[in-house]
Amino acid sequence: MHRGRAMVTSWVALLVATAGCGGGGPSLTTSPPPPPPPPPPPAPSLQSIDLSPTAVQLTSGASQQFVSTARWSDGNSTAGDVYYYATGGTITALGLYVAGPSPGAYSVIAADKTTGKADTSSVTVGAPSGSYTPEYADDFAAYADDGALRAAYTSGGRRIWNFGGIDWSKVNLVADPVFGKALRTTQQKQTPFFDLTNAPNGLPGAVQRTEVNFTKGPLSGVWVRFYVRFDAPAGHPYGWRTKSPNDPSPFGGAYKVFFLHWSAPYSERGAIVFSNTSRLDAQFYVTGLAKVTEGSVPGSGSSQGLTKGDGTEWRDGQWYEMIYHYKRLGNNIAQAGAWVRRYTTNGQVNPGPYRWWMGQAQFVGQPPTASAMELGGNKNHGNEFDQYVIWGPWQVVDADKFANPFGVPMN
Repeated sequence: MHRGRAMVTSWVALLVATAGCGGGGPSLTTSPPPPPPPPPPPAPSLQSIDLSPTAVQLTSGASQQFVSTARWSDGNSTAGDVYYYATGGTITALGLYVAGPSPGAYSVIAADKTTGKADTSSVTVGAPSGSYTPEYADDFAAYADDGALRAAYTSGGRRIWNFGGIDWSKVNLVADPVFGKALRTTQQKQTPFFDLTNAPNGLPGAVQRTEVNFTKGPLSGVWVRFYVRFDAPAGHPYGWRTKSPNDPSPFGGAYKVFFLHWSAPYSERGAIVFSNTSRLDAQFYVTGLAKVTEGSVPGSGSSQGLTKGDGTEWRDGQWYEMIYHYKRLGNNIAQAGAWVRRYTTNGQVNPGPYRWWMGQAQFVGQPPTASAMELGGNKNHGNEFDQYVIWGPWQVVDADKFANPFGVPMN
């Protein structure tokens, strides 16, 4: 027993001695742990909610689908997880809006469910097509005689005038089989011929203009509809024209059938124009405020031909229906349009299809409001014979109340 205990002691001593020896044998070491993985990138943050469309016009009861888009800090976009709200009408959780019964201006709002970030679109609700109440209107059949007409158009924000001073003998009520009575204005002969370079405001004394100021206040949206025909006295050698064929001027003739004037400090106008005797144009110009660039319609040079190479309107003696529309859609965008159609055939009411144009203009600042309209503007060239422009009923409708009062095509 003693011998066995001595042998165990010797082996333990040997192991201790070997472990302490510096040479030869392998040593036991431990490697450092690997570095931890990098932290995950921060989750992208919501930058904005975009709601489309940004602006829409609807009639009562009509619907519009709105769509929200979430924009994230990593540049990605996803469908917005939003609550929808509407200040008028109703909207579903999926963004389907239905216009209410009351015309007016409303808002649709999409708000992110987590952050509350939101975007807003504007909705203009008008009465159903064909249902409207004009702000201003006239039917010349209502006047007993020329004296009653003159009294109505020398007060209350209305006037018939020209740059040379009005000659009331050139402004007359005439019987008409379609409207009962109509207003006939005489475009007086001009010899020798004038042109716009000599008469920048149009031919002095030659053109009678009918102006209606919006005395209830400026309109941010407007519809104007009027009826007009063009004629010449019996024996006239070439019929109504914007410029005599005998005028040697190299410049084409133009007659501004209609003007829509802007409120100060803006200038220029919307217009329907007979241009160069062979084209009918819709125009939309806005200038006059330092922070606003000209509101020309993209791609149209501020002017859009409604008909080219025709000229029927001013040669066939028939009634034509003309409509001009302007609407401010937001803080820096507006739209304008014009519609024209022949209203009679052989003196009988037989409306044809509309020829029309519609466009939008982008502004640096707030688009203008409209302050007045004018039937018959300046005429840039003369004729050696008197000519007639004959006006039927006209109406001015607030486009903020009635989105499409005359039921015209808009898309």
